[in-house]
Amino acid sequence: MKALLVGAWALASLGPPAGAIEGPDLGESSTVQAAGGGAPRGDWALELSAGFPWQRLRGQVGVGRGFTVVGEFETALGRRFWPAAGVGYRMADHAHLRITGEAMLGWLVQTTPELRKRGFAPMLRVRVASPWGRRVNRWIPHLELGMRPAILMDRSVYVGARGERTQWTARSNLTLWGSLGLAVAINEHVGVDIGIDLPWVDVPAISIPGFHVGLYLGGWGR
Repeated sequence: MKALLVGAWALASLGPPAGAIEGPDLGESSTVQAAGGGAPRGDWALELSAGFPWQRLRGQVGVGRGFTVVGEFETALGRRFWPAAGVGYRMADHAHLRITGEAMLGWLVQTTPELRKRGFAPMLRVRVASPWGRRVNRWIPHLELGMRPAILMDRSVYVGARGERTQWTARSNLTLWGSLGLAVAINEHVGVDIGIDLPWVDVPAISIPGFHVGLYLGGWGR
């Protein structure tokens, strides 16, 4: 992850390609902002994503100077839940390249009877998008990489001659996340997305890949 962030900062320091047009003239849509992260002050974007086994609701609002406020709710088959909030910063903003880093604070809850979990679960994530199109950035291939360590609290109840005794113990857990997709901006405010999800849940346990389709909305009122 450290090497990834260093590489992202290096890309951010590069100047725009020759002849590239940046800023509002690009016609940046809410789909570009949702797929690549980051937004100008006051711009907002919403993502609704459904697939197997993951579903996600995510929103962001630009607050200026490259920063966004981000909120997210993720679930897997209605058994694993992760509500979170944090900030994002757009590190690269070029004609065909957006790179945004995000830091999130969240709480993990898993309700599967044999594998119950709950605990503090922050996340570091990098979002990369490459918008293409003439008048509007209509085609947006995008990549998402992240890591989510968790401090889980286990509750044990002991029954003895003096009654019940409850003991809490802490343990660590790590989930790595990767997702690759293609978003299409239907217009300035609406877009769709399809992609594959490559999570590594509870490292070193084996995880199966998934897929998702998504809807992007935003930009009204700006």
